Amino acid sequence: MDIFFVLSSIDRLPCKHKTKRTIESNLIKSFFYLNMKVGRCMVNDFNAHNFYGIVGGNIEKYRKLQNDSLQSLADKMGVTKKTVHRYERAEIRISIEKLIQVASILNTTVEELTSGILKYDETK
Repeated sequence: MDIFFVLSSIDRLPCKHKTKRTIESNLIKSFFYLNMKVGRCMVNDFNAHNFYGIVGGNIEKYRKLQNDSLQSLADKMGVTKKTVHRYERAEIRISIEKLIQVASILNTTVEELTSGILKYDETK
């Protein structure tokens, strides 16, 4: 099962927002812990904020590669300029639906927007 599918399902759970964020954080940690145990990747001090920080940095990188402004991307996404800025700075968490939308708008993939999260150990 894809981690992004699981993360996108969390928002549909019938519980409080804070509980959903705790579940999300624990799932991300478990995913990376399991990958580390089977020797597929190495992640140091990983947490949900790091995850969203890397994703936000990649959104900014690909937005700038497309010569898109914050306002232009925001208009295409149907959100405010401030929301895009907050995604890029990991001040708020981007949903998987919005991440897929951003990837499409920026002519890239979700994999590219999440690159840098895992550091694979090629020796294993």
